[in-house]
Amino acid sequence: MLLRNGEERSRFAIQGLATGSRDCTDIDEQDSAVLRLAQKTSRRGWVSMEPFHIENRYPLGLFRAWTVIIPEARCLVYPEPARHPPPLPKTGRGDFGAARKDEDDHFHGLREYQQGDPLRRIAWRTSARHEKLYSKVMESPSEEACELNWYLMGSGDTEEKLSIMTAWVLRAERQQIPYSLELPGAALPADLGAEHRDACLEILALFGS
Repeated sequence: MLLRNGEERSRFAIQGLATGSRDCTDIDEQDSAVLRLAQKTSRRGWVSMEPFHIENRYPLGLFRAWTVIIPEARCLVYPEPARHPPPLPKTGRGDFGAARKDEDDHFHGLREYQQGDPLRRIAWRTSARHEKLYSKVMESPSEEACELNWYLMGSGDTEEKLSIMTAWVLRAERQQIPYSLELPGAALPADLGAEHRDACLEILALFGS
């Protein structure tokens, strides 16, 4: 929670108190500070923030000024990542798990023309210069992708499977391995980045709700 002090004097020992959580901070004049209060929950999905107290006993602790804050806010709770998930399920296919088209391949080198080579692969300028036909050698990226697929995980407890898939999302993102996600009613193609990670985690958090 962000606290702002708009006065020309500092505020000391501002405390925030919630169930099982406490934090304290000072706020300089015309400045702001952050109080961090944890809220425990045993379920995933959207969770409303609980009321908490702000109080101050400065300077001697003899008197207490306090108020109750009832926040109009909620947060999205992701499934708890499995501590020991199985290895990432690799697709074994390049380019984010999808077959590449020829025109997207990368130039790798030249070799002498072989019967059956497509005409579009012939290096005409090089062939004319050497008076012999040469073909371009193209190479597709070997980057693998991860296929995080609910249907390939077999039977099992729903929350356990969501926990494993959450751990997979975080591990694939950390290792910079593109990953797709598929669950009943939702699917995302292979990609990387914070936006893709958050979209996957949101699907997992709200599954079945």
